Amino acid sequence: QTKSDDVILGISAFARMVGVAAQTLRAWDNAGKLPAPRTSNGTRIYRPDQLQQARAILDGEQRRPKGYAASRK
Repeated sequence: QTKSDDVILGISAFARMVGVAAQTLRAWDNAGKLPAPRTSNGTRIYRPDQLQQARAILDGEQRRPKGYAASRK
């Protein structure tokens, strides 16, 4: 039996679970919003316990007014 702590997901599978594009996860990682550990060859990996955090980030971004990022220079 596999413990949930042992499960790792690739970026495509995790993106499907969150409901965003893989590029969005890359952007969140680069911005430090949702840091993703990397394999030895640099591939981002995710754990199921990061799902709630990812959905919270997505929820926060959907609630921001349009033009929010541009107006925060």
